[in-house]
Amino acid sequence: MLPETVSKKRITEMPTGTHLAIISSVAILMDADKKPIMIENKFPGLIVKFTNNSKQQHEQLYVMDNGIRQKYFMNMITAAQVKIPEGEKVKAKDCIGKRLWISIQECHHINDDTPVLGFDNLPVIEYYIFKVYPVIEGKPGPSILGDPALNNGIASDSFVTYKNFSLPENNKPVN
Repeated sequence: MLPETVSKKRITEMPTGTHLAIISSVAILMDADKKPIMIENKFPGLIVKFTNNSKQQHEQLYVMDNGIRQKYFMNMITAAQVKIPEGEKVKAKDCIGKRLWISIQECHHINDDTPVLGFDNLPVIEYYIFKVYPVIEGKPGPSILGDPALNNGIASDSFVTYKNFSLPENNKPVN
């Protein structure tokens, strides 16, 4: 059984880039009444917290939809080299402490060419894990085009993406 968590805002302390991280917690997404929150009214969510060597944290939501979104979770579990006995489900205790490389992408919210501003009057930028890699002892971490660590601190290429809220399917208020 996974532990419960209640969070008003996802933690995104790690900057854009690739980080050596450990899985520090795995929990079912819960509301204030400790009931599971169902994504799209039918899929449970898992919140996985990652911590790097600088003690910065990043929380990632994984949707357990038995489809492509759940595949992201399974790819992460595989990269973390979590062993799952045949016929059993992933247990939080088997994940905690596992190391892996995570690459975090920044997603800028825009309205055509204008940044969308949040309640604090700052541009809305979300951060997501978009690639995961296993730790291989004696080998350096992955080198990915656009990683700010390899580009004088500037994120580019696959480390930066945009979500245009002027498009009809994205026409929802932010914050």
